Amino acid sequence: MAKSFGRYEILERLSKGGMAEVYKGRSSGAAEFEKVVAIKRILPSLSGDPMFVSMFIEEAKLSANLNHVNIAQIYEFGELDGQYFIAMEYVEGKDLRALQRHFRQSGDSMPIPMALRIALDICSALDYAHNRRDASGSLLRIVHRDISPPNVLISFEGAVKLIDFGIAKALTRSRSTATGMLKGKLGYLSPEQAEGRELDGRSDLFALGTVLWELLTGVRLFHEATDMATLMKVRKAEVAPPSELNPDIPAGLDAIVLKALARDVDVRFQRADLFYEALERVARQPGMSFSAIQLGRFMNGTFVRAREEQTAVHTPSPSPLRVEVLAPEPALDEPAPRPTPPARPAVSRPRPQIPEALTSGPQPRIAEVLTTGPQPRISTSELRKVEASASAEVDPTTRVSEESAELAKS
Repeated sequence: MAKSFGRYEILERLSKGGMAEVYKGRSSGAAEFEKVVAIKRILPSLSGDPMFVSMFIEEAKLSANLNHVNIAQIYEFGELDGQYFIAMEYVEGKDLRALQRHFRQSGDSMPIPMALRIALDICSALDYAHNRRDASGSLLRIVHRDISPPNVLISFEGAVKLIDFGIAKALTRSRSTATGMLKGKLGYLSPEQAEGRELDGRSDLFALGTVLWELLTGVRLFHEATDMATLMKVRKAEVAPPSELNPDIPAGLDAIVLKALARDVDVRFQRADLFYEALERVARQPGMSFSAIQLGRFMNGTFVRAREEQTAVHTPSPSPLRVEVLAPEPALDEPAPRPTPPARPAVSRPRPQIPEALTSGPQPRIAEVLTTGPQPRISTSELRKVEASASAEVDPTTRVSEESAELAKS
């Protein structure tokens, strides 16, 4: 059952990490208006850290002004009973980590055009954020600081959304950083970030280069048995061309990835738009284009069961039907009771095969797959025999009551 959190209803918990827990929530308004949001609640251990709270508030204010198709929108920042929270755009889909896990478990590598599509959208978001200015025209100098697969969401419609701008900055400045809350993200730091140096947007581009290298090869780039070994590997930034692991990668894309992963910040792409343009030249080559529609088709085909479960759990129940012919309309605060439907025997149906995501041409929607095929029919003569038999055996008074119940159901 849904629980209240301020003006929001908490529908379910989506995830929990070392910094916060994320819930799916719903706000309501006049005329049955509803909006589903994602609510990120800061853990109590951090809510009690004044330095973290101060930095987090500052960065949340900046992030709330970001309005881009590839950035999840922040709607509200607030505090309730000592817990600081952010209400943001809810993206119905999966994070990039789930896609990586899917390809790893299937033994396949992510198609190069798909990896390019995702990297291009992240690059577009970073270009917007890095160049965002305040009301006076001064650069805000926003740096994400945590470009990693868990912070990239992909909707079932194929939209790529970057989340958690500025949170990493607040976390690294907090006195609680020593508790290990950055654990698991060390492999996505830039060398200057791992060395504690001052950062600019080129640090985000290095992290994006790391993500793209992993999408193309299917393996981790900077990942060792211990945190210290991982940090040392990041600081050295010795990177092999991704084509050594995936020979299908064109030479031009090899050079782009290695440029993004240069240890020297002056050798890297200096701006996100330059990185974007280089990737786009590759994406324009024959066989390399991949649209948001194709990405959405893949998401639906791969994670369709999860989406159906989400829809079944969170679709609001229809209001009770009112019977106007057989009874007076009930009061608004006393809805008519819904009649209990008769039990139906279970029907075993073979599960439809999910279409291949990358096949050419439009793919059928799930509803079409489930409803396609011949349906059983009853002939008119058989139906009349059943009605004649029922009329002869059932008392008229009983039949009238049953017919009234049927009308109430409809």
